[in-house]
Amino acid sequence: SVLGSGQDALPIKRVINGLWQVSGAHGRIKPEQAIEDMFKYVDSGLTTWDAADHYGPAEILSREFRNQYRLRRNKEPPIQVLTKWVPRPSDMPFELVEAAVDARLQRLGVEQIDLLQFHWWDYNNKNYIQAMKHMKTLKEQGKIKKP
Repeated sequence: SVLGSGQDALPIKRVINGLWQVSGAHGRIKPEQAIEDMFKYVDSGLTTWDAADHYGPAEILSREFRNQYRLRRNKEPPIQVLTKWVPRPSDMPFELVEAAVDARLQRLGVEQIDLLQFHWWDYNNKNYIQAMKHMKTLKEQGKIKKP
């Protein structure tokens, strides 16, 4: 499947593996086992993953998986991590939005986010418009492939 079109097109797998299960919400996580399971996902063709800022260590584990994959297989891992940012509806200055995006980049261990899903739950608070404008700027700077 492809999200978008033209130069903004992002090919993804039809089946997306959610990383909510490593959030810790369902019990204690064993990071080493989670990373081993990620190898099984990739070897089974599940290479598009869904993460979020609120999925506990999901982004960090995907970064650790990337590092382990490079060490074990001497190549870049064939994964895409589609992550989310869910801020509290409030003022959205550029510095706040950039810090959130930079945190995703650092936690994922990438130079560019494949897809950043933006969740806002109070549309009476219009600051989401400002946040989206800032995300567009960050996309233009190369930090985000798809906002």
